[in-house]
Amino acid sequence: MKVKTADVVILSYCKDIEYFKLNVACINSLIESEDEIEFRIVVVESNKNWLREPFRYDMNNVHVIVPENDFNFNKFLNTGIAAGESELVILANNDLIFHRGWLSEILAIRNLRGDILSFCPFDRKSIYLKWEKFKTNAYIIGYRVPIEFVGWCVVLERSVFGVIGPLDETFDLYFQDNDFARTLQHHGVLHALVPNSFVEHLGGRTTGIVDASKTKKYEIDKLKFETKWPPVRKSISHFRIRRLIRSIIFSVRQRLLRKS
Repeated sequence: MKVKTADVVILSYCKDIEYFKLNVACINSLIESEDEIEFRIVVVESNKNWLREPFRYDMNNVHVIVPENDFNFNKFLNTGIAAGESELVILANNDLIFHRGWLSEILAIRNLRGDILSFCPFDRKSIYLKWEKFKTNAYIIGYRVPIEFVGWCVVLERSVFGVIGPLDETFDLYFQDNDFARTLQHHGVLHALVPNSFVEHLGGRTTGIVDASKTKKYEIDKLKFETKWPPVRKSISHFRIRRLIRSIIFSVRQRLLRKS
């Protein structure tokens, strides 16, 4: 897959100079990360007073959209996605630092495995992923959150949305990434983590909450997710097959013991 341009959707809540500096650091690192790829960046801004703020981006190809409605994670992502036209789409938080060649590493896997259409980079400082465990893998296919799938940065082909449709806007804050991953899996869209694609996620800067699980909103969104994606119950036949296999293994072991 030869890529010359990529649409990037960055969600932002730029309410003061510190948040603006965070955004600028993210965008600058993205622009500087690749020499031969032009990033067309759409910042979807939650601060409705943005135009009154003294902050402005002086980078090329950065466009700001300020929706009139209140913040909704997936709705704002859908807004940014619709504003672009490049074959490759990158959905990103604003609290990221992109390292050199991160996207090239992903595209190398895309060229190797043309059937994988969705990817996530790797944060070597993640508390969830140990670099020593993953570094020998060129890619790992999976949908576990936050292992193979991390909602803070997803790279995928625009054609994927023709398969899965727009992101579910009932997920307005939490469990958006869980729903995204499950939707990809449900529609048979292969997704992979690429350990050599390094992007640092600063974390906790956007909402200001590190442990979201203690909030009422988290519980509400968790219930939404569990209602939409109930646990898959194993059928009786599944248990029967497992019991039969165990019985066969036991019988074989007993015969071997008798012979010995």
